[in-house]
Amino acid sequence: FAPTQELLDTFAEDVPEGKLENDLRYKFFMAPYYSISTFTDKVSTKIYPGYIQFMGEVLSGPTVAEMNLIVAECRARANDAAGAMQRVNALRKNRIEKTVYQDLTASSPAVALKKVLQERRREMPFSIRWYDLKRLNANDPDNQVTVRRKFYKTNGTVVLPNDGIVEYVLEPNARHYAIPIGKDEIAKSNNVIEQNKY
Repeated sequence: FAPTQELLDTFAEDVPEGKLENDLRYKFFMAPYYSISTFTDKVSTKIYPGYIQFMGEVLSGPTVAEMNLIVAECRARANDAAGAMQRVNALRKNRIEKTVYQDLTASSPAVALKKVLQERRREMPFSIRWYDLKRLNANDPDNQVTVRRKFYKTNGTVVLPNDGIVEYVLEPNARHYAIPIGKDEIAKSNNVIEQNKY
């Protein structure tokens, strides 16, 4: 769970003074100069930030914060910018340093929606992101996301650090978002159902 620079940059947005540390999620859950860090182990030689895990797991599942963000998003999509910001600010009051906290405002429902989606990005960086990408790319042309990641080349089993780095791009609605259909389902259909093509 190594965060991208794009994710790290979001913690400085909508925060007074643009300081990452003013967002408590960054302060307590992002560990600079660590790759993967657990609650009990912060020793690593990696040079990238990592996400602090609890007992080897990233916390996920329904939370009060997620429910508030769902309501906020629904309000923004229903043209209620003030209502959306009210829900987002109720969450942020517990996420931003109290000494610098300021309510967010939005000049329009579209701006409110952008702020809600950014808040979701910060609040659930690894656990819900895949589903957000799928639904935004399929249903919301104004908020589609292109994902870019750089990795060392491999031969399938071994990393080849001397062969350079490859950038992979996942465009909105790419077939790589498709999830394989279970073999049992295909067999039960007497092969009428075809496997998703990647």
